[in-house]
Amino acid sequence: MINYTLRAYSKPFIRFKMQLIGKQATIPNHSTILTSMRKQRGFTLIELMVILAIVAIIAGFGVPQIIGLIQNNRVVSQVNNLSAQLQYARSEAVRRASAINVIANDTGTTNWKGGWTVYIDSDNDNTVDKGEELRIVAALDIPNVTITGPSTNIVFSADGSSGTAQILTLADTKTSTSYTVNISTTGNIKIKKI
Repeated sequence: MINYTLRAYSKPFIRFKMQLIGKQATIPNHSTILTSMRKQRGFTLIELMVILAIVAIIAGFGVPQIIGLIQNNRVVSQVNNLSAQLQYARSEAVRRASAINVIANDTGTTNWKGGWTVYIDSDNDNTVDKGEELRIVAALDIPNVTITGPSTNIVFSADGSSGTAQILTLADTKTSTSYTVNISTTGNIKIKKI
C-alpha cells in the first residue's frame, strides 16, 4: 500500500491536509491542522538576508536626503528668526513712537553671524549704551552658514519705515542655499530664496 500526502486549497488561507490510502480519503480533525500550521513559522536565513539588503539599500538613499533636509531646516529657521527680530524692531518703533535700531554685534562689519542687537538709541549716538538694549540675539553656531548685512544700523522710524532699503543675506556654503531678507524703504520685510 502506498501513502500519498495531498494538499488542497479549497478556500484562500485555509489548508486542508488529506491522506489518501488506496481509494479512501480522510480529513484530519481541527487539532491536526493547527499542529501542522505551527510547524511552519518563521523566516529562513536567506529570506532574512534579502530583507536586510533591501532595508540597507533604502537607508543608503534616504539618510543623505534627511541630513540635507535637516541642514536646510536650520537655515530656514535662522532666516525666520532674523525676519522676526526685524519685525519686532519695526513694531516697537511704531508702538513707542520712537526710532528703533538693529545692529550687528560685530560692529563696523557686515558679519551678522555674531548675532545682533535691537535697541532704542535714546541719546542719538548710534551706539548701544547700557540700558538701551531691547533684545540681544546671540551668535549663531551653525557650521557653514554666513549672514551678511549692512555695516551700519538698520533704523526703523516711528511710522515703521526704514528710510533706506536694506538687504541681509543668509547663505549655507555646504548646500548652496541662500536667502535674502529684504527691508524696503516703507519698512516691509520679505524673505526671498535665491
